[in-house]
Amino acid sequence: MYSSKYSERKNIRDYQKILKVKPQMTNIFTKNCHSSETLLTQFRSICLLGVTGHGKSSLGNVICGENVFEANAALKSVTEKVQGMATTWRDISTHVPLICIDTPGFGDSEGRDSEHVEDIVSSLKTIGFVHTFIITWNCLENRFNEQLDSTIRLLSQIFSTDFFRNVLVCFTKFAHDKRSIGLRKKGKNLEKPELIDQMQKEFKNRFGCTLNPTTQFCFIDNSVFGETDDLDLLQVAEFETCLEHIFNFTADSKPFLCRDIKVVLNEIEELRQLVRVLEESQRVDLREIAANWQKVLDKRVGQLRGEGRSRYERQISENDRLVQETRDIKQRGAKMKQEAESMRRST
Repeated sequence: MYSSKYSERKNIRDYQKILKVKPQMTNIFTKNCHSSETLLTQFRSICLLGVTGHGKSSLGNVICGENVFEANAALKSVTEKVQGMATTWRDISTHVPLICIDTPGFGDSEGRDSEHVEDIVSSLKTIGFVHTFIITWNCLENRFNEQLDSTIRLLSQIFSTDFFRNVLVCFTKFAHDKRSIGLRKKGKNLEKPELIDQMQKEFKNRFGCTLNPTTQFCFIDNSVFGETDDLDLLQVAEFETCLEHIFNFTADSKPFLCRDIKVVLNEIEELRQLVRVLEESQRVDLREIAANWQKVLDKRVGQLRGEGRSRYERQISENDRLVQETRDIKQRGAKMKQEAESMRRST
């Protein structure tokens, strides 16, 4: 949660360019949309990122429980701009309120990636928070897409590297039919541990971050999206397992706050300034205490020195008196000796 000082007041019109709100969600959304801070108390948020044709929008439709986003496996992105839906998980009325955000695919044939990135950043700032950034990746692709690399890198630069804590890599087209399983067993396609290891190395080498192999990866079978009649129990079970993983990751994640890093740095600098003021105040208090003690100490030292001088002076006076008495005795002794000598001579 962040301070309301940095939470701009909004109304439903601010979201209308990005979100469609299902009729049954209008009441709860309108009551809480005046700031991202209040909105995130009611809604979970998922943002879908990925390369064109990797099943990103199709996955968004499954999460929303209906065909909200236009999907196409072609190289041309059919998602022209950021769009989202305020709904519930898989459109189950009794389930968790959800904001699902679909973004334009990267690497499309028309070269609009820079426009798409600007749209994504602006839209995410409007929403204000994301619990899960799902990065979809076709498990049959061996090369990391450079457009996706630059987008992820830019998001981490704009929003800070904390963004990676909320990343969930979803390998798409990981089929569980007998033929696909056989191809993986023969080594023609990669198994789950190999795909995870490969992607971990990509994120480590490219972005300097380490993803959790247990929680930040999942696998989905795109053949289930069409709900064909010839699915076996394994395909359905694996499909549901993946969706459950996405839901649990989203439910357990702390919301990532989509604030520009400049705003974050300003906030940090204000906190640092406050710390410096407090430290300086504390140092002033300590200096005052030290100065007071120094005064007391100087006074006592002066007293001791004064007492020492007095004792020294008294000792000097006593010594002078004794020296004088000694001289007087010696003089009287010498006089008595002279008188005795005179008396002896006269007799």
